[in-house]
Amino acid sequence: MSGIDEIAQKASVSKTAVSFALNDKPGISEATRANILKIAKQIGFEHRKKNAVRVGVAGNVGFVKIAAHGHIVNRDHDVFIADYIYGISQECKKHHLDFTLFESSSPDLSALNALDLKNCSGLIILGTELSAAEITTMARQKIPTVFLDTYFDFLPYNFVTMNNRDALLSIITLLKNSNLSDIKMISTELECANFREREKSYFEVMEHLGLPVGPDSLFKLDPTFLGAYSGMNKLLRQNTKLPQAFICANDIIALGCIKAIKENGLKIPQDISITGFDDLPGSAMMDPALTSYQVPKEYIGKIGTQILVEATGKKKKEFSTIKTKIDGKLIVRDSTP
Repeated sequence: MSGIDEIAQKASVSKTAVSFALNDKPGISEATRANILKIAKQIGFEHRKKNAVRVGVAGNVGFVKIAAHGHIVNRDHDVFIADYIYGISQECKKHHLDFTLFESSSPDLSALNALDLKNCSGLIILGTELSAAEITTMARQKIPTVFLDTYFDFLPYNFVTMNNRDALLSIITLLKNSNLSDIKMISTELECANFREREKSYFEVMEHLGLPVGPDSLFKLDPTFLGAYSGMNKLLRQNTKLPQAFICANDIIALGCIKAIKENGLKIPQDISITGFDDLPGSAMMDPALTSYQVPKEYIGKIGTQILVEATGKKKKEFSTIKTKIDGKLIVRDSTP
């Protein structure tokens, strides 16, 4: 095992996050950075920073990380977002583009203008927590823009995200093939287009596979670890009838639910199966290890950058907006039969 692999495993982060910390790059929280550097020092890992060579810089791509409510875009997902950033930065390097990270806690246009984006030739905006109205507001910038981690059919903008429908098909097919038919989903009330699409896909796929659904098939919890843990504890105290399996809209929800379920004396997957979505690094180290749908984050960042490069190289009347959904793969672990 290499030093970077060992640090990533001990810190429960991706190798991308380790690289960002060691090379003093943006894209992760200061707490995550400090933890990675502490572990590197503990194991005696020495790293030489690469000297950046700037040749023929053709422009500046701005990546805007917006936490509109912060229940999904937060420290728990730093490693997830870091992989988007890595894919963007590598593609920028290929096209001789500078890359700048911006962060905002507001989807308001004035807040975006306050970020000093005037030197950017194009923007990639993290749309995870943005509504359709907020996406429309963000798109009023006078420069080409691509939205990552979200998707709206009826908006004429560039989107790149994961293929949620095929992801749900993979998850539910796995559970059905394990002779599980009472399958319910846990999502959230908070704004997130991907969660809404996963909910819709859940009902469509269950019907497609001939599995029963009803008005009680969808639970809504807070998507933070503590929120999901508290919400599941409340359901168990109310003696809510549990299904054979829960599909959670992301790994953080799943991990909070697993903690509550185990503390209430139930066994996973013997009493109930749990699946997640995102395949965060810590999910493989849970007890039991979490079955999760792995999102190709670096590739999504790369494709988003390619679309932006094409958009910046053409006049507006020559460029059609592009909506792209990218397949991932289901990683089967011990939380399912």
